[in-house]
Formats: sequence, structure tokens, C-alpha cells
Amino acid sequence: MKYCFPIAKAKGLESRVYPHFGSAPWYLIVQSDDSTFTLVPGPTDQPHGTCRPVDHLLVQDFDAMVVGGIGAGAVARFKAVGKKVFLSGAPTVQKNLEILSRGELPEVDPMGYCVSGGGHGHGMGHGGRCGGGHHGMGRGGVHGMGHGALRNRRMD
Repeated sequence: MKYCFPIAKAKGLESRVYPHFGSAPWYLIVQSDDSTFTLVPGPTDQPHGTCRPVDHLLVQDFDAMVVGGIGAGAVARFKAVGKKVFLSGAPTVQKNLEILSRGELPEVDPMGYCVSGGGHGHGMGHGGRCGGGHHGMGRGGVHGMGHGALRNRRMD
């Protein structure tokens, strides 16, 4: 399977997952069975919300995104073309690949809630988070950031 990760600096599998999908300077597409990868530059010189990063990536060959944070609209667009979106569970691409190999990363749905990995609760704004059904920030390590955006607090 091929996974696409938003990253800040091109350091191969040791790259850190960028905290927000849409404004990542780079995307790393990794083939999980042999760890080969392709580096894709992010869209540049455009204000947040206008760069259309989903369109920028859909010309690439990958099966799923692994993100530190993403808006509900982007999740819905990926889902509409059959691509899964997982919420990062570790700082680096390599660690996330290890977690994925065990089937332990939560998948995100367009409403900003995880569809695997436990119950859900409501975070700040209109977002959601994975965890044991607790309310507020924390516990599951993820909190909503208004209008369905998800951000992984472990990436800080």
C-alpha cells in the first residue's frame, strides 16, 4: 500500500509529519512493503485555503493519507475518490508506518470523527477526536479545531 504524508523537511522516513495537511511544504509518498518513497513539493505561494492541496495530490499514485491535521472538506474529497485518511500517531513517517503495519492508526471520516480506534468525544468548535468518548481536549491525544479540522497534539 502507498501512504502519503505531509512533511516539513525532506528527511526520508525520518521526516516529521507536518501538523496541517493543507499547508505542508512537502509530501512523502511511501510504498509500505519496501519503504521506497517519492518526494512531492507542496503547492506554494498561495494563501491558506486557496492552494487546493487535494487537487495537487490527486495526480499522484497513493492509497491513503496519514496526517497530523486536516479539514473536513479535504477528508471528504479524498474519501470521494476512494482514498483513506488516517490520523498520525507518532512524530515520524517511519514510526507511523510501524503503527500502520499493526493496524493501529485511526481512520478519519469527513465529519471529523475517527471511524476506528475507539469511541469519540467532542473537542473545541465543531471538530471531534478519538479516544474513550471523553469531552474536551486531551485523553485521545486529538482535538477538533473548529469546522471538523483535526490536529494531532502529539505532533507539537
